Amino acid sequence: MFTEDQIQEIVDIIDFQSNFFIAGNISDKVLSHKDKLFLTKLGLDYKKPIEGITPFQQSFYWGRLVSALGPLRGKNVDLNDFKQYLRRGQFKPLSEYEKLTLNYLEKKTFGHIKDLSETIKTTIVNKIREVELINRPEYEKIIKDAVKKTVLEKRVVSDIVSEIGSQTKDWSRNLGRIAETELQNAYEYGKMAAFSDSQQDEFYKQVYGGACKHCIRLFLTNGFGSKPILFSYEKLLSNGTNIGRKTKDWKATVGPIHPHCRCDLRKKRKGDVWDESKKQFLPKKIKKSKGKIKITVGDKQFIV
Repeated sequence: MFTEDQIQEIVDIIDFQSNFFIAGNISDKVLSHKDKLFLTKLGLDYKKPIEGITPFQQSFYWGRLVSALGPLRGKNVDLNDFKQYLRRGQFKPLSEYEKLTLNYLEKKTFGHIKDLSETIKTTIVNKIREVELINRPEYEKIIKDAVKKTVLEKRVVSDIVSEIGSQTKDWSRNLGRIAETELQNAYEYGKMAAFSDSQQDEFYKQVYGGACKHCIRLFLTNGFGSKPILFSYEKLLSNGTNIGRKTKDWKATVGPIHPHCRCDLRKKRKGDVWDESKKQFLPKKIKKSKGKIKITVGDKQFIV
């Protein structure tokens, strides 16, 4: 009831959607030559992301900027400021290590989306063949009756569409989870890559109210509100990600330890001590500093 050409057309639509999503939101550099030709043949210009930098890359640059400004100054930067910062090229070029980190993150996210795309294609093609097989005996009996054949074909297509529709919500939810988690991952790794010259320093995660029990266990010494656990640069990087690990085996990581995690990577400055009453790291003696570096973000200027 479905020709192989028709099935291939459905597969091509899914490939198009995933490739175009990747090119526009992550990076066209991770696409294969075949993927790029596929998009070009459709007349699509996949090389013009908004602001010249994809949303994924923007998250990395945002993390990099926050590492320089610090979390408090970073709160004074709104979306319009950040867009101007990108448009005007007010940032320093990425270092070789930052380029390497960003490329790793892009390829990892590309892999997650391609895996989801393959799952969708396999599910749809298998469902088409399954429904055809189930209805083949009836089809053979009425193949010479045009009216009955048309009715059956419509019912078969309806069954397939209904099955695909019931799974679309799951696929959309999975794509959303990948996108949200990996954008946060890019933000956190953007900060960590900027800290690459501070490898002797210690790092921790700011755990916010409403955090899950796993974040509290992994990042705090004695429950919510307690002093954060301090980690070395090498330790956080070597822990990788928690993908494929059982919950009990989760480790503290640079990026989110689970989907929707928002615990924020921070660097403990030298000489800072934990203030139990204020629940934060503070310098032993508060000194007024005139600052040494001027950072321009849009029309705003910060001295850090």
